[in-house]
Amino acid sequence: MRVLRNRSTLKASLLFLAFSICPFGLAQDRSQSTDKGVIYGTVVAQDGTPAKGLTLNANPLGVALGMALPWTKTNEAGFYSFEHLPLGRYTVFAEDEEAGYSSFSTGAGGAGRPPEVELTAEHPEAEFNVHLPPPAGFLLFHLTNRTTGAPISGVEVTVMSEEAAPKTIVSGGFGSSRAFLVPSDRDLLLHVTSWGFLEWRESVGVGKHIHIASGNRLTLDVQLQPSNALTQRIPDADPKKYQGIHDGKDWKNPCLLVRTDGVVVSGATSDGNPIPVKAVAEALESLPDSAWPYGRVVAVEDDSVGASEPERSRIEANRILLEPFLGELGVIVGSRPSAGACEPPSAVMLDSAVPSVLPANRNVWSAAVLQAKSEDDGLVCANVSGL
Repeated sequence: MRVLRNRSTLKASLLFLAFSICPFGLAQDRSQSTDKGVIYGTVVAQDGTPAKGLTLNANPLGVALGMALPWTKTNEAGFYSFEHLPLGRYTVFAEDEEAGYSSFSTGAGGAGRPPEVELTAEHPEAEFNVHLPPPAGFLLFHLTNRTTGAPISGVEVTVMSEEAAPKTIVSGGFGSSRAFLVPSDRDLLLHVTSWGFLEWRESVGVGKHIHIASGNRLTLDVQLQPSNALTQRIPDADPKKYQGIHDGKDWKNPCLLVRTDGVVVSGATSDGNPIPVKAVAEALESLPDSAWPYGRVVAVEDDSVGASEPERSRIEANRILLEPFLGELGVIVGSRPSAGACEPPSAVMLDSAVPSVLPANRNVWSAAVLQAKSEDDGLVCANVSGL
């Protein structure tokens, strides 16, 4: 009995000690976590029902943003919670493009000052209930090259408020096939352009007026004029001047040889060295007007003779990249010549330009391999055989 009584006394003492220590431990843990906070609440749609499965962002206010915003989703009851947030001021908004919500169209980036909460060491938890505004308007573009009709993959849009002193609401670039969210039920001014193109004629100046009801879609048919120098100085392609050409060697306009490591542009790339596809525009623009007797049209040849299957795949990939670039420049492909037509000469055959070195019988030179380069003192020839 004495042993049991001692054990009971020991157990009671341990329980008393544990309850004495725990409050101190919990208080210590809480003090260590006061540099982080929690924002929670519910999201209610326009009709008063819970907004289920909606993506939200917590946007810190008064600080420079150097990382992606914290995000979460509402549950079936419209409840959400952001945890482990640094202390400070926040606003919470819906960032869910499919549902018609984004920062600049319906959230913190729009007009007016958004509601906010502040997390402090004394109050690290805050309730922030969100009442959704009307969904944004969906703006879509059918974007094409005005000269060639080719589709344009990217668009740059600036949306401004239509006021006595218009101010920019949102500006940025994105894929032209994607819907762009704009504030709904408002009079707005729109400016549209794309890289390598002039601004859309209908938006030049004050801007194109648009007004989209909440949740509605507006598709604009936008044709952009290329801004490159070619369209300003070289006329459109004239098929009558080149359709009768059957031998690629008779082709007078630029000829593009597509290789595994880039593109060779006749008359523009030095020593037949390939250049990246993205540099082709600059190379073509550097050519003189005399290089374009047929107008803005080029021949394109694949350097695939003797190429392996992997090499053919790389050549095809470069050609697939090249042709949209040409379309955006207002240049069409008018010929796909036989192999060798676009091959830059690695050796320059002497002709009437240098008659003094030619013997009377030109057949003597049939086996000659002549390499010439321009130096200050004229042409220097080497590796001449058959003399």
